[in-house]
Amino acid sequence: MTSAILSAISVLTKPVAESSLRDAPSSQQEALLGALQANRALLREQLQTESSFEGVRRLREEVRAGSDWFSSETEDVPWGFVQECLLLLLTLGRHLSAELERFRETPPSICS
Repeated sequence: MTSAILSAISVLTKPVAESSLRDAPSSQQEALLGALQANRALLREQLQTESSFEGVRRLREEVRAGSDWFSSETEDVPWGFVQECLLLLLTLGRHLSAELERFRETPPSICS
């Protein structure tokens, strides 16, 4: 699942081609906001539709439920993007912590 979480982070943070933006942005700020919105929308779509993201979606929702700072209805595009980044990073952290705990609990194998 580590690679799936990293893929989700990659979807969220990759540059969006100018041709994929609906209208030609009149400024760099509008282009940036358009890219942030497009990446966030793409990530949410992939989390809902792609089976490879099923585990990420479940763990992300668990993390989100425990995050009182998260607001999916924000009108602030940069804050929405930052929230999504933080949520994915916390998801990755929770997953890696669980993996480390499983590793510690596994008895060492004795080589003959």
